[in-house]
Amino acid sequence: EIIRRIFAHTTTPFTLTIVDNNSDQSYWNKIQALVARRPNVRLIRKKDNLMCGPSSNIALEMGDAEFAIYICAKEGFIAQHGWERTLINAMRENSNAALGGHKAHMPRFVYGHEYQAHPDFNKDRNQNFLDGRLNKSFTHIQGGIFIIRREVVKKHGGFNPLIPHGGMDIELSYYYESLGYELLEIPEIA
Repeated sequence: EIIRRIFAHTTTPFTLTIVDNNSDQSYWNKIQALVARRPNVRLIRKKDNLMCGPSSNIALEMGDAEFAIYICAKEGFIAQHGWERTLINAMRENSNAALGGHKAHMPRFVYGHEYQAHPDFNKDRNQNFLDGRLNKSFTHIQGGIFIIRREVVKKHGGFNPLIPHGGMDIELSYYYESLGYELLEIPEIA
């Protein structure tokens, strides 16, 4: 349904990149049938489950558009026609935004001193960004659906390979914020 809705409701030119993390053959066959004869689809099948972050990095490396929009196969849902225009326009109006979507926070790790105690913090890039920010509240762009500025990915890298799945959106948000970029709340993303 997610793939069907992308083709039915996206109004700007796009290429859909699907990185399959070793789904069973029956599921893979369904994906292939769904996108057959569509020239704007890239299908990449991995023999192992690389997890979401590394797979997303593969997809990001293959494109050259100004922005990439990530849609989670389990959490993403397109609700209206022309949905992508709101995301693209918001990013174009905010040139310092690296990521745009729904801002959230981790309930037990809101402030810098709490975030520093997160079990995966030792894997985060730019850990010293917390220096002098121990009482700052931190948010992140929730990973179900978001838009990312490709120029930032090319310059600084994408998802952290040390955090391949759970928390990948949190670390990426922290990393880009530590580099001076904005995390853009887009109210239409919930």
